[in-house]
Amino acid sequence: MSTKSLFCFIILFISFGSCCRKKEQCPPFNVEGLAFLNENLGDTLCFVSSTGSRIQFVIIEKTLSGSFPKPCQVAEVTCFCHSCTSFAQIVAKSDSVRGGNDQIVISITTDDLIGNDASKIMFSAYDNYSTLVFKPQIKPSYEDSLLLSLTANGNTYNNVISHTVDTLMAGQEMVDIYKTYFNTSVGFVGFYDRKTRAFYWRED
Repeated sequence: MSTKSLFCFIILFISFGSCCRKKEQCPPFNVEGLAFLNENLGDTLCFVSSTGSRIQFVIIEKTLSGSFPKPCQVAEVTCFCHSCTSFAQIVAKSDSVRGGNDQIVISITTDDLIGNDASKIMFSAYDNYSTLVFKPQIKPSYEDSLLLSLTANGNTYNNVISHTVDTLMAGQEMVDIYKTYFNTSVGFVGFYDRKTRAFYWRED
């Protein structure tokens, strides 16, 4: 074996050993700052408009996974790098339909790479969908805005993501839920319903 080949073999061996040695050390899913994950199956979420109309959602699904080693490629060899992934989801079914949908869904995917915890949240209310980066710091999608404080229905929420659908874009003209307000702690704070032309805010 030539010196060059031997050198390449040693580097490959070290890389492979390094990427695989932490595969049993993944932490459990971190629920810190995600209070809505404390909701249980059968719990009811209620939103009320300024006219007193109510829309209710009942939690029908809750998933909270463990944390698992995340495969990666090192020199064309599949092993487990210093990275873990976990997943959580809340699904609540409404007593009404908007845009052909009757659910709100909140999904969280976390990736922990050498101690740098990163979390991405996907959230939808009826036919309104958006995503945001939750960790290491809150970073909304480019079309969303971050409200440092929002007071609604007698409650004050911090770091609220405001998402507005561009109804001028093809395929979005008929969206019923035009705007949503999402908080990473409690979940959905409120939304605007084009069908009834009203804002609905979370009722505790």
